[in-house]
Amino acid sequence: MLNCQENRIDDEGAQHLTNALLENTTIVILNLQNNSIGDTGAQYFANALLHNKTLATLNLSFNRISDEGAHHLADALQQNKTLVSLDLQSNKIGKTGAIFLANALQKNTTLTTLNLQNNRIDSTGAQYLANALEHNRTLTTLDLIENNIGIAGAIYLTNVLQQNTTIAIRDIECIANGHDKESDITNALEHAATLTSLNLKDSYIGDEGVQCLAEALKMNTTLTSLDAYADAITLHELEGIIKTLQHRTTLPMLNLNWTKMSSREFERSYNASKRNTILISLVACADAIKLQSKNDIINAVQHRTALQMLDLLWSEMSSREFEYLLDALKYNKTITTLKLPNNGFSDKNIRYLCDILQQNTTLTALHIGGKEVSNKLLEHLCEILQYNTTLTTLAIKSESIDENGAQYLSNLLEHNTTLIALKLEHTHIGHQGVIRLSNTLLKNTTLTTLELCSINNIDAEAIQYLMNILQQNTTLTTLSLQSNKIDVVSVQYIANALIQNKVRLIMYSIVPYSFAASIKALTQLDLQYNRIGNTGVQHLANALKRNATLITLNLNGNDINFVGGIYLADALQWNRTITTLTVISWLPREQDFINTALQNRTAQLTLNLDSFYMNDERITGLANALQHNTRITSLSLRSGSITDEKVQYLADALRHNRTISSLDLSHNEISDTGAQYLAERLQHNHTLVQLNLERNKISDAGKQFFDPSTKSDRLTVLF
Repeated sequence: MLNCQENRIDDEGAQHLTNALLENTTIVILNLQNNSIGDTGAQYFANALLHNKTLATLNLSFNRISDEGAHHLADALQQNKTLVSLDLQSNKIGKTGAIFLANALQKNTTLTTLNLQNNRIDSTGAQYLANALEHNRTLTTLDLIENNIGIAGAIYLTNVLQQNTTIAIRDIECIANGHDKESDITNALEHAATLTSLNLKDSYIGDEGVQCLAEALKMNTTLTSLDAYADAITLHELEGIIKTLQHRTTLPMLNLNWTKMSSREFERSYNASKRNTILISLVACADAIKLQSKNDIINAVQHRTALQMLDLLWSEMSSREFEYLLDALKYNKTITTLKLPNNGFSDKNIRYLCDILQQNTTLTALHIGGKEVSNKLLEHLCEILQYNTTLTTLAIKSESIDENGAQYLSNLLEHNTTLIALKLEHTHIGHQGVIRLSNTLLKNTTLTTLELCSINNIDAEAIQYLMNILQQNTTLTTLSLQSNKIDVVSVQYIANALIQNKVRLIMYSIVPYSFAASIKALTQLDLQYNRIGNTGVQHLANALKRNATLITLNLNGNDINFVGGIYLADALQWNRTITTLTVISWLPREQDFINTALQNRTAQLTLNLDSFYMNDERITGLANALQHNTRITSLSLRSGSITDEKVQYLADALRHNRTISSLDLSHNEISDTGAQYLAERLQHNHTLVQLNLERNKISDAGKQFFDPSTKSDRLTVLF
C-alpha cells in the first residue's frame, strides 16, 4: 500500500507517480485522496492502468477530476483487468462523465466497487449507469450519495434491481433524494434480491416515502444495514420504520450516527429494535441518547439477545444516565465491544463499572475517556482488571492520567494474562510514565500492541529507554508513537532498535526432549505526525536495509520531501519485508533528479518514465546518466514526446551502455530519421535484446534500417 493523501500532488506530480506505476509489480493499493489532481493527472493514471498489472485499489477522491478526466479513466477501465475498486468521490464529474463510466462498466469485468459520491451526476447520468448495470455482472457496490439524480434517477436504478436479480448490487446509497413517487423505493426493496445496505444520508423522502419504505422493509429479506443521518428522517417518519423493525429478522446493523433525536425518539427506536433478535451493532452519537427512565436503557440493553457492539463514544450523557446504562450492562451477556462516552463519568460510575467487570465474562474491548478518568479511578480499574480473564483491549483517552496512572497500568500488565492491546491517547504520562511502562514489557508475555499517542513531554531519553527494552521484549509486534514530536535524535534510537529487532530462535529442553521456539519481533511501526524530517528518514532507511521483520511503516506528516524519498527508495531495494509504506509526497520536481537518482542507485532495477515529458534538459541528463550507470536493466520512455533530435541522445548513450536489455520508446514522435540513427548506434550495442518502437512515425522504409542483416541476432524490434 502507498498512501499519498493530502500532499498537494498536482498533475505534474501525478505524472511522476504514474511513471513508476507502469512497471511496478508490488503496489496493490494507492491512496491519493485530497490532492490537486485534475483531468491531465487522470489521463496519466488512465495510461498507467492500461499497463499496470497489480494495482487493485485506486483512491482519487477529493481531487479536481471533471468529465474529461472521467473519460480517460473510463477508456482505461474497458481494458484494465486488475482494478477492483475505484474511488472518485467529491470530484466534478457530471452527466457526461457518468455516461463515459457507464459505457466502460458494460465492458469491464473486474471492477467491484465504484464510488461516485458527491459529484454532479443528474438523472440522465443515473439512467446510463442503470443501463450499464443491466449488462455488468461484477460490480457489487455503487455509491451515489450527494448527487442530483432525483426521483427519476432513483426510478432508473430501482428498475434495474427489479429486472436483474443476479447482479450482485450490494449497496446503492441515497437512491431517493426526490419528493414524489416514493413508492419506487418500495418496489425496489421488495424485488431486490441482493440489496443489503440502504443509506438515507441527505435524503428527504417525506411522510409518504417513509411509509413506503416501512412497507417495503416488511417484504425485503436481504437488507442488513440501515443508516439514518442528520435531518434525513423526522420523528413521524422514523415511527413507521421503527414499527417495521419489530418484525425484521435480518437487520443486524442500525446506525443512528449524528441523527438528531430526542430522548423519546431514541426510546421508541431502541425499544422497537428489542424485538429484532439479530441486531448486533448499534452506533448512536451526539444527542441520540437522552433517556429519562432507568428502565428504558436497562430493558433495551439487558434484553438484547445478539447485540455485540455498543458505540456511545460521542454521546452526551449525564452521570445519572450513565448509571442507568451500567445497570443494564450488569445483566447483558452478549456485548463484546463497549465504547463509553467521553463525559459523564464520576467516581461512583467508575467503581460501579469495575464491579461489573468483575462479574462480566463476555466483554473483550473497553474504550473509556474524558477528564473525569483520573489516576485514582484508573487505579481502581487496574486493580480489578488484574484478575479479569476476558478483556483483551483497553483504550484510554484522558489528560488527567499522569506518570502515576502509568504505574497503575504497569502493575496491571505485570499480573494480567489476557490483555493483548493497550492504547493510550492524550495522556500526560510523560518521560517517567514511558519508563515505567517500558520496564513492564520485560515481564509481560501477552501484550502485542502498544499505542502511546500524543503523550505530553515524551523526550529522546524516554524513547531510547523504550527502544532498549524492545530489543529484549519477546511479544510486542505493533508499536504506535504517533504525534509525539519525535525528532532526529529520538529517531536514531528507533533506527538502532530496528537493526537489532529480529525473529529469534530460542532452544530449551525438557528432558528428554529439546524444543525450539520462535520469538516474535516488531512488524508494525507508526511514527506519523512527528518531526523526523529527511535526516531522520536517512537513519531509518539505513536501518531498513538490515531489518528483516518490519512489514508496515507509517511516516506520514514528518516533513519528508524527495530527498528523504531517495533514502527510502534505496533502502527498499535491500529490504525484502516492507509491504506497506505511508509517507508524505516526495515526488521530485527538480530537473536534475533523473541524473542524480540513477547515479545513486545501488541495485539493479527497472526504470519507468512513461508519460513523463522529456524536454531537452531531461533527455540529456538521462542520456548522460545511462552512459555511466550499471544498475538499470530495463528502461521505458513510452509517451514521452521524444522526437528524432531527442532520440539521438539516447542512441549515443546506448552505444556505450552495457546493462540495459529492454527499451520501450513506443507512442513517441520518432520518424525514419530517428530510426536510422538508432539502428546505426545499436550496431555497437551487444546487450539490448528488445526495442519497442510501436506507435511512432516510422514508415516501411524506416523499418528497413533494422533489417536482420544489419542488426544483432539477439535484438527484437517491435513496430
